[in-house]
Amino acid sequence: MKSYLFAYLLLCSNLLLSKSILLNEAIANNQISIEVSGEGGHSGKSLKIKFLNQTKKDLEIKVPAGQIFHSQDSTMQDLMITKGKVLALEKQQNRISKFYGMCIQANNSSPSVGSVFNLGALATGSLLKVAEFIFHNRLYENASAQSAIWVVTDGHRLEYIEDPKLAAFMAKTLGKERPEYTITHENNSAPGQPAFQYAPAKIEGVFNYSLAEDQKVSFGLFNEEGELVRSFFKNKAQERGIWKFDFYFEISRLPKGKYSVRLTKGDIEIERREVEF
Repeated sequence: MKSYLFAYLLLCSNLLLSKSILLNEAIANNQISIEVSGEGGHSGKSLKIKFLNQTKKDLEIKVPAGQIFHSQDSTMQDLMITKGKVLALEKQQNRISKFYGMCIQANNSSPSVGSVFNLGALATGSLLKVAEFIFHNRLYENASAQSAIWVVTDGHRLEYIEDPKLAAFMAKTLGKERPEYTITHENNSAPGQPAFQYAPAKIEGVFNYSLAEDQKVSFGLFNEEGELVRSFFKNKAQERGIWKFDFYFEISRLPKGKYSVRLTKGDIEIERREVEF
């Protein structure tokens, strides 16, 4: 055991003095070969890679966040690495490692265990920026990270990103207004089914308003016809001043469409915000 540990530490010591090689570059130069398979599902530790060092020297291979792998089955999703890693490979030896990845094709089926992938290119533009943000902020196990990727790859709405820091980053990166509310979907995905299924479950946000005098107010969710469909509070005594509060509505049983959240006094509307799901 001691001799093995010494050999491994010696390998790592030697590699610290060398420059790491990007995965794509190492493969292009025939320094290594890889076999890539799915671990089941479209996020988390979803990829397993078997590396073979084909040279007669030790190598240090960098697998960066943003590296894309294409499924051999066109009905299954391609995956992108969200947690970069540097691996030490001993000369002419195999090594197996698992990687955090996320889907970049929301409507395709989630990969099954053992599904085969081919090496793709490194992501570019906004997709690479979001991959690096996820990596550096350790969001590779956060559902919002997957939502952010789909904003770029599948045109999903910024409102689907729950993490406020990530939502702000995506809005700035894409040159869009930061959303005032978020929509959470039920996660019904399983291997063999689409990674994303439109199933809005809740809407939440922050509501700001001001009152010129003390009064009793109500707050609720209204449909396009002006009908109250969800109530948050009724006839709540509120002092004059500037206020804000967090709101939440369960929406899984409501039809898709345009709605509004409204602060009212009886039948009089004080403040409103348009929402859509």
